[in-house]
Amino acid sequence: AKYLGVGKDTLRKAEALVIASEKAPEKFKAILEKVDSGRRTISNVASELAQWENAENVKPMPIPESVELSISNTDFNHSDIASGSVNLIVTDPVWENKEQWTDLGRFAERILTGGGYLVVFTGNFHLDDAIIRLSQSLKFEMVMSVKLEANHEIVLDWFIEAFPICVFYKSPRVGHPKLSNFMVAKKADRMKTFHLWGKNVEITKTLIEKFSKPDDLIIEPCAGGGSTIQACIETKRNCIAYEINPETFQILKKRFPDAKFN
Repeated sequence: AKYLGVGKDTLRKAEALVIASEKAPEKFKAILEKVDSGRRTISNVASELAQWENAENVKPMPIPESVELSISNTDFNHSDIASGSVNLIVTDPVWENKEQWTDLGRFAERILTGGGYLVVFTGNFHLDDAIIRLSQSLKFEMVMSVKLEANHEIVLDWFIEAFPICVFYKSPRVGHPKLSNFMVAKKADRMKTFHLWGKNVEITKTLIEKFSKPDDLIIEPCAGGGSTIQACIETKRNCIAYEINPETFQILKKRFPDAKFN
């Protein structure tokens, strides 16, 4: 590392990237070429590499017999879930996709029972889209704030040390156990183990426990790396999840091999 003029950590990442490009050329060959040409840096691809390494070495998570889990490699808009049959939806959609916010609101309005809740993770700079578009179909209740205790990032001259979670419901409002609108993500550094935009499992578990009961059915329209699925298993809730990305879907199959896959 000293001879090359780079740090040991950078050298380790470079070696890992070369190995990854040999094991999974369809994913990393193009990335390696961009690094070689200077269009991307080793640090820039570190998160993708770490997620691939985690997926390669994933330990399957057992599912209790009392929990039913179904995961589909399809768009949630194609769901055949019965109208008015679900009490809670928990998800983290693609923040920049404005139409997805609209679709999510319509989907939630159709499948939620009266008094059912939609709880969505979003970004600080996309909060307006989330509230405006979801409010076309549901009633807005609260913006919760989650402090990132372990890390933060800088975006547009702002130190981002917290992110919002929006809570919506389908009329009439039934209510839920008392819950603070401020939470601390003590394990924020583990959020992105299997997905670039992965959610904090402990925060997700708290939300599920407050907005549902054991054995309830939870819907996750944008499963990603499986944070909501894991939270459902650990809180003994049933779950139907959707993940449109085939590559991410394969990670879910490794993480939860005992689930029903469609």
